[in-house]
Amino acid sequence: TKDESVHTFSIAKSVIAIRVGIAIDKGYIKSVHQTILDFFPEYKLKRNQEQLKDVTIEEFLTMRVPYKYKYEPYTKAFTSSDWGEFVLTQIGGKEQIGEKFHYSTIGIQILSNIIHKASGMNLKEFAIKYLFEPLGIKKHKNYYAETAEEHKAFTIGKAPKENIWFCDPDGLGTPGYGL
Repeated sequence: TKDESVHTFSIAKSVIAIRVGIAIDKGYIKSVHQTILDFFPEYKLKRNQEQLKDVTIEEFLTMRVPYKYKYEPYTKAFTSSDWGEFVLTQIGGKEQIGEKFHYSTIGIQILSNIIHKASGMNLKEFAIKYLFEPLGIKKHKNYYAETAEEHKAFTIGKAPKENIWFCDPDGLGTPGYGL
C-alpha cells in the first residue's frame, strides 16, 4: 500500500534512469551522450584510463562501461569517503567502451553524483521534487551505515522498517539499491 515500505534492491537502477531522463527534460543534463568527465573536470586520469575521456552517461545506463576489476569491490567502494570518485578510479583497463555488458551496482553511483553536480540537489531532493511528490510517494529519510556490518544488514533485508534511502557519506542517495 502507499503506507508500506519495501527495499527495492536493484529496481532502483531503473528509477535512476527515470531521474536522468527528468534531468535531461529539465535542462540540467544535455543528453545521455554527454561525457562523464564533463561533470568531473577536476578528475585526473590514471594509468590505463584513456577511454574514460569518451565514457558517456549512456554507457552507465546501459552498463557498457569498462572496469579494471573482475569482481565489484563493494567493501572498498562503500567504505570510501567519496563513492563517485571511487567509481571513476575503477574505470579503464584493456576493454573498449561497449565491448562487454558489466552489471554494476557501484558503477551506477556516478549517476547520483552527476545529478547532484548538474542540478545542485542531491539525488533524494531531486527525486522528491520531480518524481516522488508528483506521484504521491511519501518522503524518505536518509540512512547511512557507519560500519560494514550495518551495511551488510541493510542489504540482506534488516533495514529499518520506515521509508528510508540508503546514502553515501555525502548524503547522496544510492541509485543502484537502497531505495
